[in-house]
Amino acid sequence: MSAFREAVTGWAAGGPGDVAQEPAFARAHDEDPARPKLSPKERQVLLECASGLTLQATARRTGVGAHTARYS
Repeated sequence: MSAFREAVTGWAAGGPGDVAQEPAFARAHDEDPARPKLSPKERQVLLECASGLTLQATARRTGVGAHTARYS
């Protein structure tokens, strides 16, 4: 799980993030590899989730609803 967390953190920072198999698989099956950048709020939610917080804790910390945190 550590490699996956590194990949997510790398993606959130704007890097390629090809560290774990999951991101590599997602990129290989992506129709548009030049997909849009994450918004600052999406990046914040992603980093909080990658740090191991629950969706409820992520939602509270980022000021969004739990449903929004789940689908960000």
